[in-house]
Amino acid sequence: PQWEFFDFLRQEAARYDGFSLEMQAPVENLIEEQGRVVGVQRVNGGVERARLTIAADGRSSIVRRTNMLQVQTLGAPMDILWFRVGKTTNTGGVLRGSFERGRLVVLIDRGDYWQCALVIPKGGIEQLRARGLEHVRDLIAAAAPDLDLGEVDAFEDFHLLSVSLDRLTRWHKPGLLAIGVNPCCVRTSLTCARRRTATISALKSASTSKTLSKRSHLRRAPHSSSSRTRSPIPR
Repeated sequence: PQWEFFDFLRQEAARYDGFSLEMQAPVENLIEEQGRVVGVQRVNGGVERARLTIAADGRSSIVRRTNMLQVQTLGAPMDILWFRVGKTTNTGGVLRGSFERGRLVVLIDRGDYWQCALVIPKGGIEQLRARGLEHVRDLIAAAAPDLDLGEVDAFEDFHLLSVSLDRLTRWHKPGLLAIGVNPCCVRTSLTCARRRTATISALKSASTSKTLSKRSHLRRAPHSSSSRTRSPIPR
């Protein structure tokens, strides 16, 4: 799970002398002086200055919000409905999927429950809502007949993941480097104490909604990924 990977990064980063972890310190904005990014401003009014700011805070990022770097939209053909279903067996470590024309369901084993994804056409949520909950349950049951869908008894049990695919046409400017995004919605800030490198990142743990601020030395820049956001299904 993603939250375990974040724990792994934190534990590995703690091996470096310049690493420290600061909780609940979200970033409000970038600080720009004379055409150069020189650090970040926190929500609480605090300032963290840095020679290099690394942005990885997703589609709703400060870089995008302020039009600091140009975004090219490529489009995406699908959205995803996330939901969870309790397990009826003790089978562990399994990743399941049902791939058929017009229907795609993925099940991720989370120990005592399945984390499930129903892939739907882009913008198709309103059509599904119009056809009713039983229609959606039938789609899932046809793909995974062994699931007990009794606990999926309202549309509020589904969470819409609106998928988008886009990229920056340029990934840097003086004092700023964008390294991609994470499929999540809670913003954090990371700052390297040794080399004074501030990083804004979006991390979302399925088991916690705490906002984290981390200081770490990044020895290697990760690859970029497509941008996504999760929101409740519109009524």
